[in-house]
Amino acid sequence: SYISWSEIPVDFSPNEIEFDVLVPPDNTGGSFGVMCQIQDEINYYSIEIDLSNQVFSIAMVLNDELVPLTKPEWLDLTGMYTSEGSFNHLAISCYPKRVSLSINYLLLGQSDFTGIKPIKIPGKMALFVATWENVGAEGYQVYFDNVTAWIPK
Repeated sequence: SYISWSEIPVDFSPNEIEFDVLVPPDNTGGSFGVMCQIQDEINYYSIEIDLSNQVFSIAMVLNDELVPLTKPEWLDLTGMYTSEGSFNHLAISCYPKRVSLSINYLLLGQSDFTGIKPIKIPGKMALFVATWENVGAEGYQVYFDNVTAWIPK
């Protein structure tokens, strides 16, 4: 298992990000998503998409412990274009008390902070790709395009 991320190269802490993503067909053994409100390597929010199982999750990583913010932890991934070569448009809002995921302009899920203290200090944002033990010899590939991150006015 391995995770690699790339911080969004801006000099502010974005709350919104939109991008197009293409995951080649028959590409298993991994997931991808966004880390946001990053305080350090063990404290941040995570929006993770697992295309193999057609699910997604919104979580907080607090002192390297995963705290699910969606109930159940993994929700059905709907609205994805699945034909070969199809790009999907993702939009993620990431605020201290609210995190949401939209795919192809449809809201799929939001965080639930009931009984959980949110991260209070704005942080950086990153795109990530993770591989699992069952990743194929070619690895797990994800193509990101048209990435835009901002703070709304």
